[in-house]
Amino acid sequence: MPATLKPGRSTQLGGQLPFSHERQPTGDQPDLPKHPTDRTALFSRLLVVAISLVGLAGLVRAYVRMSQRVSLDSDQYTIILQAQELLHGNLLLHHWWVPGDNFLTTDIAFHTIGVAFLGLQPAVGRYEPAVVYALTVATAVLLAQTNNRGMARWLRMLIVLALTAVPAAGISVESALRAGYHVSTIFLVLLSLLLIDRLPARWSLPLAFVLLTQAQFADPLGTVIGALPLAVVTGLRWWRHRTGRSMLDRQLFLVALLSAVVARLAERAVSAAGGFQVSTPLQLAFVSLDDLPKHTLLLLRLLLELFGANFFGQPVGRHAAGLILHGFGLLFVAAVIWIVIRRWRRGEFGDRTVEVLVTGSLILLGALFFSTYVIDPTSIRYAMPILFFGAVLAARQGADWLLSDRRLTVATAALSLLYLAFFWPALNTPTVPNRPSQIVPWLQSHRLRYGIGGYWAANSVTVESGGSVQVSAVVPEGQRFGPYRWLSKSDWYDPRERRANFALIDTRLPGAVPETQLEQAFGAPREIDQVDGYVILIWDKNLLNDPGWSG
Repeated sequence: MPATLKPGRSTQLGGQLPFSHERQPTGDQPDLPKHPTDRTALFSRLLVVAISLVGLAGLVRAYVRMSQRVSLDSDQYTIILQAQELLHGNLLLHHWWVPGDNFLTTDIAFHTIGVAFLGLQPAVGRYEPAVVYALTVATAVLLAQTNNRGMARWLRMLIVLALTAVPAAGISVESALRAGYHVSTIFLVLLSLLLIDRLPARWSLPLAFVLLTQAQFADPLGTVIGALPLAVVTGLRWWRHRTGRSMLDRQLFLVALLSAVVARLAERAVSAAGGFQVSTPLQLAFVSLDDLPKHTLLLLRLLLELFGANFFGQPVGRHAAGLILHGFGLLFVAAVIWIVIRRWRRGEFGDRTVEVLVTGSLILLGALFFSTYVIDPTSIRYAMPILFFGAVLAARQGADWLLSDRRLTVATAALSLLYLAFFWPALNTPTVPNRPSQIVPWLQSHRLRYGIGGYWAANSVTVESGGSVQVSAVVPEGQRFGPYRWLSKSDWYDPRERRANFALIDTRLPGAVPETQLEQAFGAPREIDQVDGYVILIWDKNLLNDPGWSG
């Protein structure tokens, strides 16, 4: 008699592929109901849902507290102003000048919820990034899960939380909990992969198309980490199999291509319909050969910072030990990617989600390495997808190796819990006070409602005042001044709607509007005051109608 195949064992004729999460049918398992309806099972599911919601709320609360250490600036305040525009019916941001990554259907759309509940105030700039980051972590945890239960499920959750739940100290916190830093794009891409992984095709295909289009319309990074890797993986799988089993891959390939095309066409349609105008398109170039060594070191630094493992230049001690400890997470992710690549070279293909995540990570690394995407330490925001993709890969793929040895399982769980212990110091770091502080009450008390100023002082004052004072950004144009056509609205410079009679100079910020140039353009002011590091120049005329204005 032929030997009976045991569950979970691979054979030459079939069985479970290495690293595959799909259960294989066997002949020695009893038939189990697919949808248990007994009260115990229902109670267990409700309990899991309740615990998950409580955990998500806890993450949001923790990230809101962590965000207090992030200094808000005019970039975040502009997104709040744009969200208010959406609430007032300006859905296409008519008369706005925006950059190549407009964030209309990502951060701005998410901010509208905060503005609707909290109004026009800086707190929106802290709550929205905290909620989005928490949702991104939760989505990564769900995507890392397979059909496993028990210890496997808990280990996968711990690995993802260990790598993503506690943003690395310093610049990584600034990137994780700041609007406009592409975390919302990562969330939409991960959510689309989760729907593809869990739902039937009749539901997952249209939903994934909408999410991918939404991400790419708002942010070109959505194409790099979403549509492009999905198209590459599903296209190769479709070409490799060429059977009825490749139907889903063919459909996903078309979804990826169509989402990219529709996103670009939608952006052009918005501009043609009188919506926002892209004033500064993204212009990338290949890094020069002379700059390649410095560029490589900068990219290495960003990756270490991203995983909280940049111990170079740190004094030997407890802090450096914690950074080195985080280095194991980066090494583990790199090992998982390398093993998957070796499997590909041997012609072994299996988990579509794993393949998309690896491909997306490699494409993004290549883009960061060869292009001018990376120019300074703040470019870490473009590398953020690698952290989340790597965490899901480490949990979804790498956990299979760890579960084969009880000692490795226990060691990984202990190391993950040690990672999570960094939550406490992250929650108790000094907060950064909002700016401006005294300037808004002073302007309100002097009935100064409309004015001009540098970009970094303009929208900040507008949001801090709840819209009662509006300062519009300007730039020198020869001997005169004109609108700052970047993250601003042309209506702000219309002399029929605005009477700008003062200029605001923040002397603490680089690139502030020169006081002498303002006086040369508009003449001597009636009054000059100094408040909390600001210089306020006041005239008895509308500067937008003055010969010194070139708008």
